[in-house]
Amino acid sequence: MLGVFTAFMMSPLLWSMLGDVADFAEWRSGRRCTGLVFSATSFAMKFGLGLGGVLAGWLLTRFGYVAGAAQSVTAVRGIALMLTLIPAAGYLVLALYMGLYPLDERACASIQAALAARRDLPAGTPPR
Repeated sequence: MLGVFTAFMMSPLLWSMLGDVADFAEWRSGRRCTGLVFSATSFAMKFGLGLGGVLAGWLLTRFGYVAGAAQSVTAVRGIALMLTLIPAAGYLVLALYMGLYPLDERACASIQAALAARRDLPAGTPPR
């Protein structure tokens, strides 16, 4: 139950981070690409869900799962791994990867201030 609760907390966090990523991209390139950021994320999520489905089927086959039959010890152990340690390893990799995420509260405030100053420029002025 705790795992489901924490997993559902991640969804709003992801979508709120995308706005910061769009601001960062505009700050770096001078071009607003919010639609691209959100659509690329949506595509990546759908690709990941498809890949996850394939991986789950492959793992069940690898562990010897047989539908509608009494499961072997190996299959039961594999299913237990698929519900515990394998996702935990994925979350660990994700946590390590998120440690590299450069947009903290201070960076976002600085970027937003720079963008606000840039947007006050007259039309046709190149970005700073």
